[in-house]
Amino acid sequence: MWSLFLRRDKIKIQIERRRIRNINIYIRPPKGEVLVTAPLGASDEEIEAVLKEKQDWIRKSREKVIARSQKTIEEPALSKEELQKLAQKVEVYADKWEPVLGVKAISFTLRRMKTRWGSCSISSKRIRINTKLAYYPDRCLEYVVVHELCHLLEAGHNKKFWGQVEKALPDYKETIKLLKE
Repeated sequence: MWSLFLRRDKIKIQIERRRIRNINIYIRPPKGEVLVTAPLGASDEEIEAVLKEKQDWIRKSREKVIARSQKTIEEPALSKEELQKLAQKVEVYADKWEPVLGVKAISFTLRRMKTRWGSCSISSKRIRINTKLAYYPDRCLEYVVVHELCHLLEAGHNKKFWGQVEKALPDYKETIKLLKE
């Protein structure tokens, strides 16, 4: 555990060494805890240099994460009927977009997630959708379904991936803004 001074703030930073290539910094909700993952061979000096270089980003990102966590109002659990309605909508969007994109997911699962709107296991072709999307306009749910289906074509978030998303939903950036509000 390290301490990093960001102006007047003293922030504890957890360092984990892993079999990776780059030094990565993560800000964890809800308290804005900082995790740094570093390659096994990275020196303390290298890690410290990255932290000093990124200290403004760390401070701002922590503030955003903490503020967002404080704003988050706990939504009530969805009823069985609401979950069924959400599942039906997911099915409608999957039926609409799978043939267009030329992919087929094995299953869609509804889950309450803290930090993601959806996730996709490419190897098993299983997609999970956040139940919180029930509180958003339908276009947000449709975007997440399309986004996750596009991962069956392209694993990462590279130009090719975003090109696929844009081809399907040209106004997807506006929908992302809705999800961030």
